[in-house]
Amino acid sequence: MLRRLTYLIVAVLFIGCYNATTPPSFNPELSAATTNIARLRAKVREGQSVIVEEEIIIRCRVTSSDRDNNFLRSMTAEDGSGGIEIMVGERKLHTTYPEGIELALHLKGCTLGYRYGVLQVGSKADSYSTYDVDYLSTKVDINRVIERGNSVEKVTPRQRSVAELSKDMCGELTTINGLQLIESTSIDTLQHETLEYASWRGYALFCDSSNDTLMVYTRDDAAYANEDIPNGKLSLNGIVQYGKHPNGREYYQLKMRYAEDYTIY
Repeated sequence: MLRRLTYLIVAVLFIGCYNATTPPSFNPELSAATTNIARLRAKVREGQSVIVEEEIIIRCRVTSSDRDNNFLRSMTAEDGSGGIEIMVGERKLHTTYPEGIELALHLKGCTLGYRYGVLQVGSKADSYSTYDVDYLSTKVDINRVIERGNSVEKVTPRQRSVAELSKDMCGELTTINGLQLIESTSIDTLQHETLEYASWRGYALFCDSSNDTLMVYTRDDAAYANEDIPNGKLSLNGIVQYGKHPNGREYYQLKMRYAEDYTIY
């Protein structure tokens, strides 16, 4: 009870910092869910986008944070059956939708599609776009789709090995232990740089004790992008993704949220 009260106080403080003239609204009685994320994934195939024409509602909790700028204008959430990425189209989402806050998503009129194996919800992308889903671009759209509750709870990553990852886990917050760096796009081999010079910026390939590989992606302007990747074995938290990478191979991937998402053994 004390922990939940603490998170609720944190959420209220976030609200106070948002905008005194147009404070975002909370609904203490969130709308009831009509389906879950796993069922939505079953209805949408990769490579296609679907416009939701029914009144569909899911209940979920935010699992990501854009505080360190590795996530940009989107956030991830889970409902126990799977994960989803909400294409919000605004910055500083962690002040409006703090990690652990409960949401009800009203999906009628939204577009569903995939990016790096993660089910996304947003608006319909332009016909010339290479993406299936675009951002919710206006306050009206955002407030229509996202209903916020007043329940905030600590989110705990699920612990898995690389070998256990599957596509239906894409979008879920996960911890993977025993990872060792083996490649990085942040170093310049022509300048005789080796892995001891590697930073988080770009793509970093890790290997576990079973020789299973995992990619980690960090945006160039993430707050920790230029921090060195420590030598030795690491434990990493992040959102599971899947896709093709610059070397032409396909990998499962973790997208970390902030620097605290890695720990040294």
